[in-house]
Amino acid sequence: MNVRVATCALFVFALLIMARVDAAPSALTGKMSLYNYLLKGKWSCSGGGSTYFAVYAVVPGNALHGHLYSAQGSEDAYFGYKDATHRFWTVNVDSTGATESQTSADGVIYTGTLFDGKTTSKATNVFTMVNSRRWTVRARGTEGGRPYDLTVTCLRT
Repeated sequence: MNVRVATCALFVFALLIMARVDAAPSALTGKMSLYNYLLKGKWSCSGGGSTYFAVYAVVPGNALHGHLYSAQGSEDAYFGYKDATHRFWTVNVDSTGATESQTSADGVIYTGTLFDGKTTSKATNVFTMVNSRRWTVRARGTEGGRPYDLTVTCLRT
């Protein structure tokens, strides 16, 4: 009977260790902490003729995962900071297969490329935290051969 108790205790201990290792932190640290305001709840975003919701979570590696969604489609975005290059980075993909990859020196102005499925073009996004309940992103670039310049405003719901 002692062997069963010891085995059960060891199993429970192993599960607790695995749960702790797999659990993502609840806040970003270091340079990434400037994005912690995004973690508190769901956001309603509109601009450029579309409206969508966004939710953000910390993922292992001190990175931020954003899930943006509406009835028309969805997008997943990741944000991080690479110490070796002293640069913030973001990558995302949407439900049409379009991808975007950008870097930033300050975590506010991101430049890089957008691939819309046919062509690769330059893209710039500027993020502004207005207050704890509102932020904006101004997106500029070219998609499908057409230039765009739009501002999206997000409000905490």
